[in-house]
Amino acid sequence: MTASPKDYTGFTENTTHADRVASGTIAANGSLVLKLYYDRDTHTVSFNSNGGTDVSAITGVRYEATITAPTAPTRTGYTFAGWYKETGLISTWDFGTDKVTADMMLFAKWMPNAFTVTFDANGGGDPSMASKTVTYDSTYGELATVTREGYDFKGWFTAASGGTEITEDSKVTIAADHTLYAQWAQSGSSGDSSSGDSTPSTPSTPSVPPANNGVDILINGKTETAATATTTQEGDKTVTTVVVDDNKMEERLAQEGNHTVVTIPVSNATEVVVGTLNGQTVKNMEMTESVLEITTGQVAYTLPAEQINIDAVSEQIGREVALKDIAVSVKISEPPAKTVKIVADTANQFDDVAPGAYYYDAVSTAYEYDIISGYGNGEFAPDQRITREQAMVMIARALKNNRIGGRVCKRRKGKASCRVR
Repeated sequence: MTASPKDYTGFTENTTHADRVASGTIAANGSLVLKLYYDRDTHTVSFNSNGGTDVSAITGVRYEATITAPTAPTRTGYTFAGWYKETGLISTWDFGTDKVTADMMLFAKWMPNAFTVTFDANGGGDPSMASKTVTYDSTYGELATVTREGYDFKGWFTAASGGTEITEDSKVTIAADHTLYAQWAQSGSSGDSSSGDSTPSTPSTPSVPPANNGVDILINGKTETAATATTTQEGDKTVTTVVVDDNKMEERLAQEGNHTVVTIPVSNATEVVVGTLNGQTVKNMEMTESVLEITTGQVAYTLPAEQINIDAVSEQIGREVALKDIAVSVKISEPPAKTVKIVADTANQFDDVAPGAYYYDAVSTAYEYDIISGYGNGEFAPDQRITREQAMVMIARALKNNRIGGRVCKRRKGKASCRVR
């Protein structure tokens, strides 16, 4: 006699089982035992993250078994809201009670995050609304209105200078609370109809390059597009102002760690360079013992962040002004030809100061700024001791000398700016 296997949902006969007896002969007493064995089917559960990070499939899941929830995926700008049984995201999968009965796929559901957008008038009057709530990946909708006397409103941007323009139809792609800055263009002025000449002359206007919104800086020697540059004309000097993207700087400083060197290289023909970053970035650089370096074809300026002393700046302006609202500018320029000549001629002033001496540059600078004058007859006497009285006179001269760099801070409408010279 031979056994006829039956079909059971979720089970498959094990035809190789060691104890299987599928056929036999009936004994004299009429008995016969046949044995068939069945194994539970195994299945694979896959996961569709719907734009989130990948989640590995779970294999070898036995029929009608439950599964353990995998580590939740992540997605920029969204919060994970669970796994669902179908693409339409109607029925949630309960990892405690739902059982696997076939190969299957679960689908991730996401909820877009809400963020606060703050409006910065950037020199204008108070915006029609100080802030609003926006939803990631949706449009910004209505934006604040703002005016500024003598200026035309250019729009709202992600940076005070440069950045990306944001309109009502722009999608929210910044996954954090953020600020939009008003940008302005000075209004044109009409001529005076009562002026004497019937044929007015047209004054020449220096050609000024437009703002460059994608400027490379160097962070530990690695190129990073993290700044904007604007070139203007101030009198007979060309001034290039480089504004650092503080959000990118914060991210890169966290990656690079301590002793980071941030270099702002300016290669165009300019006499004056101004590097601008906010107080929070300066504080972050100070905490990591980082250094700011500004270089041009003619001048290089290196400034350890701790020397800016941003805490003292904050104290001077007022603690209620956040560090991120303090603009710190470092300005460097080519020295006047007269100054260059004075420094170059210093060696001729002192016959006993050798160009290779370790104190050569210090003596040159002190002489240039009228802090020391030597003993006359071309002698400085570098090995000569000085009295405390002489030392105090030198210090007093240095403190009173307004040609030596310093820090100037101004405050206006809850914002502050400081310039390091």
